[in-house]
Amino acid sequence: MTSLLHQRTSSPALLGHVLKRETEFAMSRETVTVPGGDGAERKLIVGQVIAMILFDIDNIAITPAGGNTGNGALGTLTLGTEAKQGDYAVTCVAASADGGTFQVVDPDGYRLPDATVGVAYVHKQLNFTITDGATDWAVGDSITVTVPEGSGHVVEFNQDAVDGTQRAHGFMAQELTVASGDTAQAQVIKRDAVAADTGLIWPADIEQGEKDIGLAQLAARNIQVRTGG
Repeated sequence: MTSLLHQRTSSPALLGHVLKRETEFAMSRETVTVPGGDGAERKLIVGQVIAMILFDIDNIAITPAGGNTGNGALGTLTLGTEAKQGDYAVTCVAASADGGTFQVVDPDGYRLPDATVGVAYVHKQLNFTITDGATDWAVGDSITVTVPEGSGHVVEFNQDAVDGTQRAHGFMAQELTVASGDTAQAQVIKRDAVAADTGLIWPADIEQGEKDIGLAQLAARNIQVRTGG
């Protein structure tokens, strides 16, 4: 569990110390499921910036098409900070001896930059390397990369993550402690609100540029962060 940078001396006694305005009928709020930590309890406090587990990064599947000519592989796969859930289509569009070029299409059908065999592919959605095998790749050979949907559980925001928890979803409206192996319900502020910057809790090791990204993500949910408390 990431340590926290407390921008105040302790968790506020009242949500009002953080939340300055919300929509009527509590429409800014959402009840979410929070899991315990990995072998330890998870404690979230009022004002802590939270995020949702969007991807199951332990079960990403790499599936070559059954009729492929080439027998190389797609390996060293990691997700980028803007990965999407679903199937990525990686298809050979130009063949060459011990090489080739692959088209990369994301789950929404958008074509990303092409990948070159033997060259590390680095992108904000996916990172990988396609290797050549004993039999060269042929035009039309394809590989599917499937990024499974995550649990949707809510945990602390982590700017270094790639499972979706690097995307700020809102902030805690209550304090909660969940034992390892358990889950619990909690109320969060996730949209259409005004918050005091002095009340928000970010990871201790966050840098200003990373925090600015998190603030922009909150702003995209119409959570405005007001400076000066």
